[in-house]
Amino acid sequence: MADPISIVGLITGVVELADMVFVRTFLYVKAVKERDKDRLALNSEVGALFGILSRLQLLSGAMEGGEEEEEDEGCKPVLQAVHLDNCLKTLLTIKSKLDVHEGHGHALRSALKTLRWPFTSSEVGNLLMEIERHKKNLLLALAADGLSALLGALSMQGEIRETVHGIESELNRVALNDQRRQILDSFGSTDPGKNHDMSRKLWRPNTGLWLTNGTEFRGWLTNKTARNIWCYGIPGAGKTVLASAVIEEVLKCRSHSVAAAYFYCDYKDANTQDPANILGSLAKQLIRQSERCFKESEAFYEVHHSGKQVSTSYRPDELRDLILQMSSFFNQTMIVVDGLDECGKDTTTVVELLSSLSKSEKSSVQTLFLSRDEIEIRETLTDCNPLSIAADKGDLQLYVASEIGARMKNKRLHINNKSIGEHIMDRLVNGANGMFRWAACQIDYLCELPNDRERCRALETLPPDLESTYERILGRVDETNIHVRRLVQRTLRWLVVAKEKLTISALREALTMKDGISRLDRDAVPDEFILLRSCSSLVRKSASGQGLELAHFTVKEFLLGIEPDSEFSAYRVDAEESEVELGKACLTYLTLQEFNSRVSASREAQLKRRQEYAFRYYAVRHWLSHARGRPGNPSLLALIQKLLDPSKPWTFIAWTHDHQSIFWFEKGDPTWWQTPLTKEEQKVYDEVATFTPLHYASAFALPEICKWLLDCGCNVDHMSGFGTPLHHALRGPESLLVLYWEMGFEPFIIEWRKESVLEVVDILLEAGADPNGECAERKTPINYAYSQPDIILRLLKKGARYKGQNAYEPWPSGWAQKIILNIGRENFHEDDYAFLLQDSYKGNAMEEKILPE
Repeated sequence: MADPISIVGLITGVVELADMVFVRTFLYVKAVKERDKDRLALNSEVGALFGILSRLQLLSGAMEGGEEEEEDEGCKPVLQAVHLDNCLKTLLTIKSKLDVHEGHGHALRSALKTLRWPFTSSEVGNLLMEIERHKKNLLLALAADGLSALLGALSMQGEIRETVHGIESELNRVALNDQRRQILDSFGSTDPGKNHDMSRKLWRPNTGLWLTNGTEFRGWLTNKTARNIWCYGIPGAGKTVLASAVIEEVLKCRSHSVAAAYFYCDYKDANTQDPANILGSLAKQLIRQSERCFKESEAFYEVHHSGKQVSTSYRPDELRDLILQMSSFFNQTMIVVDGLDECGKDTTTVVELLSSLSKSEKSSVQTLFLSRDEIEIRETLTDCNPLSIAADKGDLQLYVASEIGARMKNKRLHINNKSIGEHIMDRLVNGANGMFRWAACQIDYLCELPNDRERCRALETLPPDLESTYERILGRVDETNIHVRRLVQRTLRWLVVAKEKLTISALREALTMKDGISRLDRDAVPDEFILLRSCSSLVRKSASGQGLELAHFTVKEFLLGIEPDSEFSAYRVDAEESEVELGKACLTYLTLQEFNSRVSASREAQLKRRQEYAFRYYAVRHWLSHARGRPGNPSLLALIQKLLDPSKPWTFIAWTHDHQSIFWFEKGDPTWWQTPLTKEEQKVYDEVATFTPLHYASAFALPEICKWLLDCGCNVDHMSGFGTPLHHALRGPESLLVLYWEMGFEPFIIEWRKESVLEVVDILLEAGADPNGECAERKTPINYAYSQPDIILRLLKKGARYKGQNAYEPWPSGWAQKIILNIGRENFHEDDYAFLLQDSYKGNAMEEKILPE
């Protein structure tokens, strides 16, 4: 089904096609001196159809404006698409026979004089009857009480929306309570719905029918033919948009006996490339469709959590087995996954796991995958029926026509000569070679040209492929001043390495960050229009309209693949350098003087900072990801030192408050800000006040910063609400709030590298850290090091003792024997050795998962 805004695009495309067909038939009429009744009749009827469609387009504009605020509700009416479908087919049929010459203007008129009229009288008669039927259908929609009747019909979208929501509620049968939400949350927060919404906005009604109405797909959908399908195609062929059409068809089939789940792997979001996140999302969707599935997930959850509050991540193979088990509760379980080739280093693992879903005899899973034709994918998906994807010519014609019409409507494109509009469409459709992406870029380029003559010249020198297209865009950027060039360079680099989607407001503020600045200069924030226009087809707004992202996977590949000696080397993205650049921008922002004044931990104070300073949220959340592990950059190191200053300036305090809220309390819940600060949360902030920069540097495994802080005189054994810096180093980032897991705050765990932790431990021990110091839980450092033999050995050599009898949580059963074998009995104190052999722990599920080989 098509949403109302997409219907507007469809109407625009059909109007443009009708206009082009009318102009072409008129030229045939004018090309001959004698009056040919067939030509006149067809031209007249097409003109009448064009007039009716134009009236419908006016109504669609009113509908678009009236429904804009409700677009996100997901209304998907089909009436208009059905009315227009046959009309579109007739116009394309006429146009295909008239497209015998690609010229325009005088050259076209001259050529038509020598060409035969391509229709017989019988064919013209049939076409006239078809057009008459279309006119009656459209006039019926415009009749009754006049134009208001159609607007009234369109206004019924609210009722349709309620019906859709009722169906969704019925399909999501599982009633949720807090406990069940906790179980669902344990499967991850990666939501494919956002990608689906974006793809649906890019989709044009009545496109992709060659696939969704094709025998191959219909047979798969009804479980009558191939169990698995692999749709493959070249870059830019519209695979992801086509996937959204497939997913819509699949979701319509859901019932008590038929389940469906989908996922989009996205090169812009590392979370969507992780095997556990992919399978977790698929499992989560199935759980919501059946009470039996939820009971199965409850048992799964209990096995892995054993009543503990601490989050335990699931292995991909465990999630696969859970999906297989849940699929047995349905007669048919359809799974669609797009973008397998966008999973980077995990591509092979992801493909192997997903393809194994349909190989079990007990499984009801059938799969449909979409990706490029890459050798590792092809060799793994041998059980799938391969289906080649390329943009259908009819789809391309409709897409180009609707885009031209839409841009003329919003004044981005001005075409004075109607025949040139037709010439543009013909050239782009014939030159696309199955790539929607290529056609889109050319339309963007034509919109930038000043007149029809320049557009005609450009059509004669179109770049042959996407790489040449992107080079042409950069060539135009190179013709601008240095300020615009730098703006484009930094924007593209940062969009490539950004850890999550940057809002346009955040990116604009970030682009003002330079070495040595101390305040945010609002006058230096780049204009949004200039930013978007300068980057042209290389970027696009996100589905929400608030974010900015690379327009296509091929853009990222192109930027990363520019050779150092290329004429466009200034736009080449070196991932390592770009990470440092963005990390420096984050740290510069966090240490601005605007944040160096007395701050409060109240929600109001934090919310005000976030609202007034758009880039702050991203900077707080991701500076460490960009900066960690890159000690060779002195300016980056200096900025980390500025943030983690041992004197604990207000910039440091403000960062700790925002860090706690983002990672520990808010957890993506926008309603958290609307409630007062609880006593437990205030207690957390009070505890955070006891953490020194050395505690943070140790927990984040930043050896250079730890050494610098110790050289500055920081106390190596300073006791925080959790413990000493050594405790923090061994427990990692979660140590910053480990005491409050019992309150239900599940922390966001930041990955940290074991080799860096080892280096930090060495630095702390050499500085005199007490290897037997007890934290608030009466644990010594060695209690937290049971999975790291290298660290245990270092602690033992510094006189550490194992105090399992005093620990809140002793080592798991079997660990002691393995540790002794790894380290050697001679390194243990005799009493500790005897005690370790007797110590035990009942957490066998955990032991089976994490015991070292």
